[in-house]
Amino acid sequence: MKRILSALDYGIKGSLGIWKGALIIWLASFVFMGLVKIPLRGALSAGVGFSMATERLADGIDMEILGDIGIDRLGSILFTTAGSATLASLFSFLLNIFLSGGVFDYLKDTTNKFSFPVFFSASARNFKSFFSIKLLSGLLLSVLLVFIYLFIVLFNLSASLYIKIIVLALAIVLSLLYIQILAVTDYARAKRALNPGMKGTKALEIGFKTVFSNILPFFLATVFVSAIQLVVVIFVIRGIIGWVPRSGSALFALFVATQLLYLVNVHLKIWRFGTVTYLMRQISVNPGCRKKNVIPEPCTEGGTTE
Repeated sequence: MKRILSALDYGIKGSLGIWKGALIIWLASFVFMGLVKIPLRGALSAGVGFSMATERLADGIDMEILGDIGIDRLGSILFTTAGSATLASLFSFLLNIFLSGGVFDYLKDTTNKFSFPVFFSASARNFKSFFSIKLLSGLLLSVLLVFIYLFIVLFNLSASLYIKIIVLALAIVLSLLYIQILAVTDYARAKRALNPGMKGTKALEIGFKTVFSNILPFFLATVFVSAIQLVVVIFVIRGIIGWVPRSGSALFALFVATQLLYLVNVHLKIWRFGTVTYLMRQISVNPGCRKKNVIPEPCTEGGTTE
C-alpha cells in the first residue's frame, strides 16, 4: 500500500510539474477542433441554410425539414459529417500519440525543469514506438469494449437470472482486464521513454509480463485514478450537457467551464501516467533495474540497452 501511495504522490507532482505541457495538449486540441468545426459548419450551413431549420432539427428529427432539404443535399451533409468525424478521430489519435511522447519523457524524471524544446523533441523521438504501442493496445481495448457492450445488451435482454449472473460476471471480468491493459499501455510507453533505443513492441511485451505478474499495485493505482476520471466525465454529462445557456454571458461561462473540465481531465490522465511510471521504475522484469526512489539506468530484460 505504501508503494501505491508513493506512486500516486509521484503522479500528482508530475502532473502539476508539467502544467505547461498540459496547456500545450489543451491548446492543440482546441485549435484542432476549431479547424475541423469551421469547414463542417460551412458545409452544414450550405446544405441546411440559416433558417429555422437548424433550430427545429436541434429539437429532434423533423421529417418536413428533411423533406425540404432533399435527398441529394441530405446525402451530401451526411457524407461531409461522416468524413469530418473520421478525419477528426484519426488526427486526434495521432496528435495524442505525439504529445504523450513529451509527457512520458518528462515523467521519467520530474526533477528536471520543463522545457518546450525538450518536450517537442521527445514527442518526435517517441512517436514511432508510441504509435505501435497505442495501435496494438488500442485494438485490444476496442475488442474488449465491444464484448463488454455485447454482454451488457445480453444482460438487459435475458430473462433468466442464471444467465444474467453469468453475463454480468463476464462483463466485470472484461472491465477489470480493460483496466489492466490501460496499465500495460502506460507501462510500455514509460519503459520506451526511459529506453530510447527500445522498440515499441518490445516495450509492450515487457509491459504485459510486468503488469500481469504484479497485478495488485498496477490495478489499484490505475483503478483509483480512472475512477476519479469517470466521476469528472459523469459530472460533465449530467451537469454541463444539460446546461442550456439563455444569454451570451451564460454561453461564455459554459465555454469556460467545458475547457476547464477538459484541462482537469488532461491533468488526471497525466496523473495516471506518472503513477504507472513510478511503479515501472520500482517493479522491473530485470531485478538489476530496481532502484528505490531513483530513476534506473536504461536497461532491458538482458540488462543491456537496445
